[in-house]
Amino acid sequence: MIRGSTACYKRLTIRGHDGSLHPFAVQFPAARHCRREERIFQLFRLFNDALGRNVQARRRNIDLTLPIAVPLSPHIRLMSDDEHYTSMLKIYENYCKKKGQNRDEPLAYTIEKLHVAYDPRLPKPDILSVKTEILAAIQTMFVPSTVMKNYFMSHYSKFEDFWLFRKQFSSQYASFLFMTYMLCINSRQPPKIHINQSSGRVWTSEMLPYRVASGKTHTTAFNNSTLDVSAQRAAPLFCSLELVPFRLTPNVQKLIGEAGMEGILSMHMMIIAQCLSDPEYEIEHFLSLFVRDEIITWFTQQHRPASHDPHLREIVRVNVDYVIKRVTQLAHMDSSGQGVASQYILNLISHAVNPRNLASSDTLWMAYF
Repeated sequence: MIRGSTACYKRLTIRGHDGSLHPFAVQFPAARHCRREERIFQLFRLFNDALGRNVQARRRNIDLTLPIAVPLSPHIRLMSDDEHYTSMLKIYENYCKKKGQNRDEPLAYTIEKLHVAYDPRLPKPDILSVKTEILAAIQTMFVPSTVMKNYFMSHYSKFEDFWLFRKQFSSQYASFLFMTYMLCINSRQPPKIHINQSSGRVWTSEMLPYRVASGKTHTTAFNNSTLDVSAQRAAPLFCSLELVPFRLTPNVQKLIGEAGMEGILSMHMMIIAQCLSDPEYEIEHFLSLFVRDEIITWFTQQHRPASHDPHLREIVRVNVDYVIKRVTQLAHMDSSGQGVASQYILNLISHAVNPRNLASSDTLWMAYF
């Protein structure tokens, strides 16, 4: 019996034919979510095959870390559960326990300051500026940017071992950022990000693309779509509603380091994108199958039969084109000679680390960690 940060579950260990031990967690997830997640795992495993055949990715040992999920019934599955993995939330709770601080202290501080800012006797405040000041205050008083770095440094007795861990973590985090950016996977909160303390591997749970009906939000990526107005009002579209393109909070920045941000992180993201955007690989053939399943799932949740929608093929094509466009932009190299090769990715990183963009995120997103 394992007591986690958000729930208790049972872990069983299976012994392989060679004597190796493989721990699995017994999960009881909602079928409508876990099957979607398993399909996304399968999609990225196909991408792993392409990375394994690419020279640049293989020489840098780049791959996408994905857990093993074994469905046993519609409501029971086994998920690989290595005891060396820890979530970002556990690291934060460990810091609060050592400091003797309530883990909800930053949340209470945020609520208090927002109540003061919204005082009806005062002029209406610039809420984004207020949130930015609150974020800076929390980093100063409650959660410094060195929590994760100090946690992993204490795990290694030699700096050489920590250096290797840091290098592998930077590479793995680049893969994690690529996956979440490519399929518009939002809400990457600390409990969902798992880090292997021994190897530096990173994976995220609840890896589900965010879909929204095109009539509810303005998405410039679909302005040139051939869908008519009636179809657009009911068409599910992949999109990201967060101001940050991916999660790159102060603690993660400090752990990776300035050199790693501009070096390993950005270059590995570009190499993955270049590999998958290669015309010979034909990524659209894989994407069309998985995107179609996501679209049908959305129609099912809306209690509408997808088979009766005459625009299903066109909706799938528009979403696939949008995902491919995002990958192609990451793979684009600056040929003007005025900037570095991965300038587009560096621009995304600058948006992700901007304090105002971080402050605009949801409170449970924990932008300070």
